[in-house]
Amino acid sequence: MNILRKFVVSPANYSAMKIVANKLESKGIVPIFDYAVEHTGTNNCEEVKYEINRIVRHFPNNFSALKLSAFDLKRSNEDIVKDCMDIIKMCKMNNTEVTIDAEQVDYQDKISTITDIIANNNTNIYKTYQMYRKDSLELLQDDINLYNCMGLTLNPKLVRGAYYVQDKKTGKLCDTIDQTHYNYNEGVKMIIKEMKHNNNMKLIAATHNVESMELLKNLTNNANVDRIYFAHLLGFLDETTDKLKESGYNVMKYVPYGPITKTYPYLFRRLIENYELTKFI
Repeated sequence: MNILRKFVVSPANYSAMKIVANKLESKGIVPIFDYAVEHTGTNNCEEVKYEINRIVRHFPNNFSALKLSAFDLKRSNEDIVKDCMDIIKMCKMNNTEVTIDAEQVDYQDKISTITDIIANNNTNIYKTYQMYRKDSLELLQDDINLYNCMGLTLNPKLVRGAYYVQDKKTGKLCDTIDQTHYNYNEGVKMIIKEMKHNNNMKLIAATHNVESMELLKNLTNNANVDRIYFAHLLGFLDETTDKLKESGYNVMKYVPYGPITKTYPYLFRRLIENYELTKFI
C-alpha cells in the first residue's frame, strides 16, 4: 500500500494533499490535480464537483484535470457541457486552469466534440491528443486549422496514450512503438511551428521519453518557454523533473487522488504503461 501511495494520493485528505502540494511548491513544480475516477457507467458529476472544489479551494493557482467518462457519456453533450462549465467556473474562481483528458477510443470522439464546445464558450482549456493513434497528427492539424478559423486558441496537451490494452483491438493505434514516437515528436514540431505566429497558444508536453523532451528543448531554445510545460506523473522521473525546473523550464506533476478502491483502474494502467520505469520498484 505504501508503494501505491508513491503514485496516488489516497486517502486524499487535506493533510496528505498538503504534504504533496507543499513539496512540489517548494521546488516550483506545478501540480495537475486529478480526481482519478474513470468510466463507471454512472453519472458521478456531483461527486467530481465536490472533490475538485475541495482541492482547488485549498490549493488554488494550479491545474485540475477532468475525465469526462466520470459524467456518464451516454448522456447528451448539452448536459455534460453544462456540468463541465460548472466545474470550470469554479476552477476559474480559484485561478485554476483545466485540462480535459483523452480516454478510450470508444469515447474519444464524443469527448473531443464536448471539449470543442467548451472551448467555444470562451473557455481557456487544454485539449489532450493521444499520439499512439494512427490518425493523431491529422486530428491535431485539423484542430489547429479549425480553432484558427473560429478565432479560438487551441492549447494542446500531448500524451502518447494510456489505454493500449483496451484500445488495441480497435485497429486505430500505431502498429509499433516507433510509430508512436514519430507521431509524438512530429506533433511537438507542429505545435512549436504554430506557436511562432500564435502568441496565445500553450503546450503541455506530457512525456517520460528522453528523446521527446530533448527535442522540445532544442526546438524552443529558450523561446516561448513561458508557454510550454513539461509534465510527468507523480512518483515518476523525479530527478528529471527537478533538473528541468532548475534549467528554467515550466514543469508539472500529475497528482491523481481519491479513494484507493476507485483509483485502482487509473493506477494499474499507469504502472503497465510505464513498466520500464516501475519494474525495479
